[in-house]
Amino acid sequence: MRNLLVFLVCALLSQTASASVVGGKFGLNNNLTWSYNTDTKTLTISGTGAVLEDNSHWVWGSAPWSAHAADITKVVINSGVTQIGDYSFYECSKLKTISIPSSVTEIREGVFFGCHSLETPIVIPDGQYRIERDMFHECYKLPSVTIPNSVVYIDMEAFSHCYSLTSLHIPASVKEIDGTAFIYCSGLTSITVAEGNPNFYSTPGLNALICKFADVSYPYKANTILAISRNASIPAGGPWNTGYNLFSGRDDIVTFVVPDNLNMFWQDTFADCPNLTTFVTHSASFPKGCFMNCTSLTDLYLYYNESLVNFSDDVFRGIPTENLTLHVPASLVDRYKTNIAPYYEGITIVPLADLTKPVEIGGIYYQLDPETKTAQVVAKPEGTYAGVLNIPATVSLEFKTYTVTSVAPKAFAGSDGITAITVATGNTYLDARNGCNAIIDKAAKTLLAGCAASTIPTTVTSIGEGAFAGLTTLTSLSLHSGITAIGADAFAGCTGLTAIECYAEKVPMIGDGAFTDVTATMQVLASTKEAYQMALAAYTGITVVNFPEKIKTPTITYGDGKVKFRCETEGVTFHYQITGTATNQKDTGDEVELSPVYQVKVYATKDGWIDSDEVSLPINALSIKGDVNGDGVVNVSDVTMVVNMILKP
Repeated sequence: MRNLLVFLVCALLSQTASASVVGGKFGLNNNLTWSYNTDTKTLTISGTGAVLEDNSHWVWGSAPWSAHAADITKVVINSGVTQIGDYSFYECSKLKTISIPSSVTEIREGVFFGCHSLETPIVIPDGQYRIERDMFHECYKLPSVTIPNSVVYIDMEAFSHCYSLTSLHIPASVKEIDGTAFIYCSGLTSITVAEGNPNFYSTPGLNALICKFADVSYPYKANTILAISRNASIPAGGPWNTGYNLFSGRDDIVTFVVPDNLNMFWQDTFADCPNLTTFVTHSASFPKGCFMNCTSLTDLYLYYNESLVNFSDDVFRGIPTENLTLHVPASLVDRYKTNIAPYYEGITIVPLADLTKPVEIGGIYYQLDPETKTAQVVAKPEGTYAGVLNIPATVSLEFKTYTVTSVAPKAFAGSDGITAITVATGNTYLDARNGCNAIIDKAAKTLLAGCAASTIPTTVTSIGEGAFAGLTTLTSLSLHSGITAIGADAFAGCTGLTAIECYAEKVPMIGDGAFTDVTATMQVLASTKEAYQMALAAYTGITVVNFPEKIKTPTITYGDGKVKFRCETEGVTFHYQITGTATNQKDTGDEVELSPVYQVKVYATKDGWIDSDEVSLPINALSIKGDVNGDGVVNVSDVTMVVNMILKP
């Protein structure tokens, strides 16, 4: 009985142990074996040689271990195996790790199809000629794949939906890549191509996989972008063409402005971008499925104005069109409402901004040029400007950016409420140098627009048309000697302007209406008075006079105990100041010896003249000799008396 019990226990243990491992033989001539441990979830493949003949294939789910595919977490392929057959690990959705020996030189179609959990970096062994179709399709967690220099061709959807793939390097040996090979590789941050590759390239400025020539990546044109990293932007040059699903699955794209040098050429370009809300384009058409399942899309800005944009099949599939607004050229609104809106439930059609008229951006009006992408500061359609005006380097409207390059004549006409003007330091066309409270054209050195608080920098050579027009609070004006031109209507309507100084030795060119309605006295150099009078003859409100002459510098003399002032200009009034300091003072106990020095300063004034320069003279009191006060002793009292004489008016 006891022996029977031992036998039964041993039999039970034997069945348990054998039940945890299943397997069998397979491959050419049964040269390979497979075993699967149901406890450790590990599949092991051993033996020597290939799995299948060249003309034979496994189809989905037909590998010998397919019954366990849903449970396998680890695969070990031992050295000696030379080939992994088609769809060997199809839908092994829990497979995390795999080891591939260097003896493997051929990995066939769809081997890792649906291995959603595969997180082992894959190094494809040298000798692999092709990255076959669907090889890593839907390997969501695959972090990296090393492609050997033996690979020549990368087939359809070989890396499709490898969301976690961050880097991609294409060796020089690769000559053909199918257009769908890298669709939905939305996590790429680095893309490089080896130097010497004849058909593909990448550049640091683009960080993308680009086809050089036609017909090497069917069916693409030259300069087609087959894959692009998350941190890339479309560079200048091109034109570039988009490949299949180029931006598909990207969760980092919220707003996309299509540059003019990018053609949306193939289908599903932005499919499944969950956070895409706004799209801006000049394109004439959208490819099939372009925005499929972009559930957050709310605004399309369509700048193509020659006709209606062509919407291909399924372009809005999976999108709640009741939340979608098309912004279209005003001239085409009615046609869109008639021909497009009826086919998309709830879609809204509204006009784009009318760029034939000035538009207000940040409190300032601009005339925008969509062709040159430039902006000109213009007058308010109604009213005038006030307060502090800050002129930026660029402005944006409807997700398009324009460079601020100029100011229209009379843009600030009558804007007496302006208190200050600044220009952004990044503006390459305009500035408000040295806090001048005016807008200067850098290249032309022209003051384009000012206010009552403006000063004209010495680096400015001309005043632009209507620069100060209508500013009634402008009361005085100083035009430095470097001003060579004053534009038409530059100061027209400045009715508060009463005093003008012009230091130019040659009369500037004066445009029509420059001083219309101005009543002012203009001071000029004596040598230029007649020339200014002739140039300004049409402006009866301008009185040209000479600058007042400057009083000659006075002289100071001292003698006979007196300080005397003289000046070559007659009739002046002298303004003087005398200060004294004691140097070398000596105190012997019963007397004090002083050595005072006096500093005399004086300048002269006269009505209608410019004050003279100030002049000074030091006087040493020790040069005064004798008993000045007649008390029989030469001492401090004598010095005091001399000082009083000097100070006496």
